[in-house]
Amino acid sequence: MSNNNQFNDTMGDINNRLQDVIEKGNQRRVLIRKENGDTLVNVTLTTAVVGVGVGLIFLSQLVIPLAVIAIAAGVYTRAKIELVREVGDDSQVVTVEKAKNADDSNVDAA
Repeated sequence: MSNNNQFNDTMGDINNRLQDVIEKGNQRRVLIRKENGDTLVNVTLTTAVVGVGVGLIFLSQLVIPLAVIAIAAGVYTRAKIELVREVGDDSQVVTVEKAKNADDSNVDAA
């Protein structure tokens, strides 16, 4: 019986940790915006990770070409990728964008 209790305790701990990770992922959003500020993609980080994981598992032959096309389209349209952490009324934004000059940095934090 003690092995069964230990197993249940371990599964309960794993379940609690998994729920915590999902909750923290849902507090973060991935935004892809055009140069003029229009939002192209607005999803939670959890959704983005699950989507990439499913794509890698079931569509492995298509993921790499689609990723290359998406990156090329992003560079061509000068899209910005923003990672937003929403906690209450405060939001922290990290913006990743292509440098305009060779001297500019690739990552701007706002």
